[in-house]
Amino acid sequence: MNSSAPDFEVGIIGGGPAGSSMAAYLAKAGVNCVVFERELMPRPHVGESLVPSSTRVFKDLDFLPKMEEAKFPHKFGAAWTAASDAKVYNMDFGGVSADCHVDIRFEERN
Repeated sequence: MNSSAPDFEVGIIGGGPAGSSMAAYLAKAGVNCVVFERELMPRPHVGESLVPSSTRVFKDLDFLPKMEEAKFPHKFGAAWTAASDAKVYNMDFGGVSADCHVDIRFEERN
């Protein structure tokens, strides 16, 4: 068995918002890192969106202008239902900076 040291200092599992942001912060700090992601990106994702608190992170990483340039729709709240009842639950993000959605597909899950 031939073992050699990896050419990175930190390995990050998952290239979603958290993993990608961590990789960007580490790279900005001069840390050699790699992201391991099993999916091809970008990928369609049901109901994918970002909460308003993520805006601060994207501003800090100088990524927010790219999101604005891509014209992602802004998210001002959320609504959901539970399997146990038909009531619709709403959450308004009023008073907080709105964040962005990515493409949304509605699919029935079995």
